[in-house]
Amino acid sequence: MAQNQTSIVTARQPILNHKMEVFGYEFFYRSSTKDSTSNIRHTAESDTSTIINLFSNFNLDRLLAGKKASLNCVLEHDESISSFEMLNKENVILEVQEPSDPKNKNIIENIYQKMLILKDKGFTIAGSEIVFDEKYKSWFDVVNMVKFKSINYDLQNNLSLEKLSKYVKLCKTNNKIIVMEMVESQNQFDLYKKFYFDYYQGFFFSKPINLSSKITNPALEVMIKLINLVNNDADFTELEYVIKRDPTISFKLLRYLNAVGVGEGEKINNLKRALTILGSKKLLKWVTILFSSIKAKSGLDEVAKTALIRARLMELLAEEIGEKDLDGYFITGLFSLLDAMLDVDLDVSLNSIDISQEIKDSILKNKGKFAKMLNLVKYIEEGEWIDIFASLYFFNIKNEVLSEKYLEAIEWTEKLDFLPDEEENQLLT
Repeated sequence: MAQNQTSIVTARQPILNHKMEVFGYEFFYRSSTKDSTSNIRHTAESDTSTIINLFSNFNLDRLLAGKKASLNCVLEHDESISSFEMLNKENVILEVQEPSDPKNKNIIENIYQKMLILKDKGFTIAGSEIVFDEKYKSWFDVVNMVKFKSINYDLQNNLSLEKLSKYVKLCKTNNKIIVMEMVESQNQFDLYKKFYFDYYQGFFFSKPINLSSKITNPALEVMIKLINLVNNDADFTELEYVIKRDPTISFKLLRYLNAVGVGEGEKINNLKRALTILGSKKLLKWVTILFSSIKAKSGLDEVAKTALIRARLMELLAEEIGEKDLDGYFITGLFSLLDAMLDVDLDVSLNSIDISQEIKDSILKNKGKFAKMLNLVKYIEEGEWIDIFASLYFFNIKNEVLSEKYLEAIEWTEKLDFLPDEEENQLLT
């Protein structure tokens, strides 16, 4: 039976190049039924129309931040092409799913014909490793991109390496873009880079690389001092003095506040006015946002975005279920990736900041009132669908509410307008 428009849960995962720069985002989406353990494959065109309708309520350009959107799509249904024709072909990669009956030659041919139509319309078409199967040779000929899965290869096994090398060479010879999915550690990333994949997908970028026992970045030390001053109710004169000592911090704080309209139409041009409008309670939230933007290592932009999406989503969902301590949820989400942002052990980095023990316990020990919501946002990132639906049941949150709040959190994060260091320095001079 087709799902209605309120049955979709969506999630976003970055696709990065070897320099840890974002090429695009894959948007996953699943429908749930009364039986949350039932088949959660992309089974119907209704899922497609639902995600497109959902996107239409948001600024897709802002959700993508100028990057590509990769969407899973089912093409074996008669109505399946029309939904995709509504999308901007310049922004979208269509990742064709294997048929429900992978041996049915008629279905394979039917999907192939639709792939041709979409490619002729200018869409970029992606396929999985199934395109290397002889039955799917026609698919290989039409796809622009092939997506590999790391779990299909054992880098300690020579036969597995030979198989991977063979497929990579075949793709390169035929000018296919190649992507390695499910890369979950820096070690995996380093190994697969040797095969010269064009792009890599997974949350390897959010893992710390070389853990240190102390914070060595001067800008981060200033930000931590600022957070601790706010937490200890320092007066605005002292806060203004610390902020003014670093022009980058002053610039970013004013830019962020104006970007999201904190002044309600008023352009905020000086720190004293910013501090007055915010007040000490709201200032803590904005200082933590500012903290997340300090670049401690290559690729941190996406770590910071992930942390901010976690923070904003936790805040929005907490508000949805009637929780009062919204700042606590926000800060828990933001600081849950503190080790990756600082390359410092998580308990060391958390202990350097004056935050409540309840927040620390939720992050470090998976206990406390913020822990279950933090787990939910992690499940979304990882596409753990059964755990997502179980969490939604626990919180009594509807699927469509989660999707809307998730996209709202992404849109809010992209509004903060992360700039490369060189552009930011240009604006500051």
